[in-house]
Amino acid sequence: MKENGSEDLHETSRPIRSFVRSSQVVFDTTADVVVVGAGSAGHSAALHARADGADVIMLEAANFVGGTTNKSAAWYWMPNNKHLRSEGLVDNKEDAIRYMARLSRPQMYREDAERFGLPKWEYELIEAFYDNASDAAESLEQLGAITAYHAKEIPDYYANLPENKTPYGRVLQPRDDDGNVGFGEVLVAGLNRAAEKAGVETKLNRRVRQLVINERDEVVGVIAVLPDGSTEAYRSRKAVIFSTGGFAHNPELRRNFLFGPVFGSCAVEASQGDLIEIASDLGAPLRNMNYPWGAPMPLERALWGDKDDPNVMCMFAPPGDSMVFVNKYGKRVVNEKLQYHEAMQAFQTWDGYKAEYSNLFLFMIWDQASDDRYRGTALGNPISPPGESRSHIVSSPTIAGLKEAIAEKLLELREHVGDFQLDSEFSSTLENTIERFNGHARTGIDEDFHRGDGPIEHYFNSFNGPTRPENDKNPLMFPFDSDGPFYATIIAPATLDTKGGPMTNVHGQILDQAGEPIPGLYGAGNCVASPSGKAYWAGGGTIGPAFTFGYLAGKHAAAAPELSAGVTSQTEITTSS
Repeated sequence: MKENGSEDLHETSRPIRSFVRSSQVVFDTTADVVVVGAGSAGHSAALHARADGADVIMLEAANFVGGTTNKSAAWYWMPNNKHLRSEGLVDNKEDAIRYMARLSRPQMYREDAERFGLPKWEYELIEAFYDNASDAAESLEQLGAITAYHAKEIPDYYANLPENKTPYGRVLQPRDDDGNVGFGEVLVAGLNRAAEKAGVETKLNRRVRQLVINERDEVVGVIAVLPDGSTEAYRSRKAVIFSTGGFAHNPELRRNFLFGPVFGSCAVEASQGDLIEIASDLGAPLRNMNYPWGAPMPLERALWGDKDDPNVMCMFAPPGDSMVFVNKYGKRVVNEKLQYHEAMQAFQTWDGYKAEYSNLFLFMIWDQASDDRYRGTALGNPISPPGESRSHIVSSPTIAGLKEAIAEKLLELREHVGDFQLDSEFSSTLENTIERFNGHARTGIDEDFHRGDGPIEHYFNSFNGPTRPENDKNPLMFPFDSDGPFYATIIAPATLDTKGGPMTNVHGQILDQAGEPIPGLYGAGNCVASPSGKAYWAGGGTIGPAFTFGYLAGKHAAAAPELSAGVTSQTEITTSS
């Protein structure tokens, strides 16, 4: 079985060592703070370091700014934000942390325990997020980076839990220049415009895989590699802040760290895990490496889609009411409309008796009515509209014929799916599955997987168009047509990105094995260990913490003392030093 993903950004090999001594380096450019990675965390760090008086250079490996934020819905989850408070809503600190703790480490959670059972490090970071999220959001508005829309109609992903005392009001979205609510490209445009106005110099096509450290093991700069293989040395008087994304496109790191198999990601190609290699060479402990930000994704898009294309996305809002996901046996195994992070985990269920991932690939099955009504491109919709490729979709007038079409597709993809095959009774089981689903749809109650019971399911479903006028039971379910044709596509477990890496403290400083800050080295966003554990707290639960910890890192770095680079003598810099 062939893994998707490669480490071909600039086609550079990994350096023998992830750091060089400053005595060997002649620096090309100097700034107080060097930010590595120009996504949401990097822009927040750069803007706030600059606002506090630091000279800032931002380096980006790709040929565009924004990273995976470009491909996002641009929600950012900010507990106790000013807009929430202005609406008269209350987001109590203890209640908010209880909610996050309950989801992050459910196996450790105790309502009556100190820190709700969380490890001290995770609790402190969650507390810092709550304490500073509102200030970070307000500061970004004041700096002209964002004009916020308070999306008080968007529920948290777990609005149904009793621990969530403020299920609405924490989500913010960006507005464009005309006041319209926008997605990722709108958010990135505002951040980039504010950075340019503030005097932050951004350099593209600079991939950083080496630090420069002085004789006291303080980080005083970085070596960037350009597409032609040449290098540039950047001196940081105060700090280097990494915000380079996770390791979604590094097959070796995925294979060795993630809890279960994944077949791709909608993260941008630059998410190669460069900081993990650097931090490991420095002896920094890694945490939360096993749980990514998960989501289903059509297999062929995961394998071959252009990772930097904003339209190549994970499937955030599966379309269709007369639609089910089934496994190789033709059985439903999950609520298809469940929030994407939770739905993805159904793929990784291990059958100990059969010694197999029975749900490794699921098959999205729908009828002609859903095909006609729910074609689109929003949020990773796989039911392609006219003019878009439908090569990932198979169809047949009968269920038996659909089985054969799926089997042929699996054979075509054998290099990637291995010996994964449909069960011999797939057709008859699928017919029984559809019959049972139809019965639930007629009553509006999904007795097997509670489809339609969660508030967030209905919000996401609204992206796929209006409910059928004749559906007065459950807008997320409708009986299949008895006659074909029927359609299918292969769905695989994928990620938005990963969320593990070196540990940081509440200031964003990366910690060594003793729990002490490595002088001059900071991190924020998906390149460092998230305190969210296995959870995805809510929509915007990636960008919200990225903004907040970027804010904290940038401000702390700007106030840090200058570090000496020592004597420079070497004039030639190589990536194999």
